[in-house]
Amino acid sequence: MLHKRIDDHSVISPDMLREAQEILRQHLKRVGLKQTEQRNTILRSFLETREHLSTEELHRLVKKKDARIGVTTVYRTLKLLAECGSG
Repeated sequence: MLHKRIDDHSVISPDMLREAQEILRQHLKRVGLKQTEQRNTILRSFLETREHLSTEELHRLVKKKDARIGVTTVYRTLKLLAECGSG
């Protein structure tokens, strides 16, 4: 488990990113969903961004990495990320 909030760090290390991906993977497994490359792209973009972003701003960043990712996928993934921290 992450000892500090991941956003308390000035830089997200590869180990912290892998740990966050594992937390998401475990949550997705619990709720019967698959871990997809689109969800991983959204997670990486979210964690690598140091500013507070709206969902639409995050979507614009994500689309630069994968133009196929829609705003609905970003909203749903953010909801899943929020659920990871509430369990």
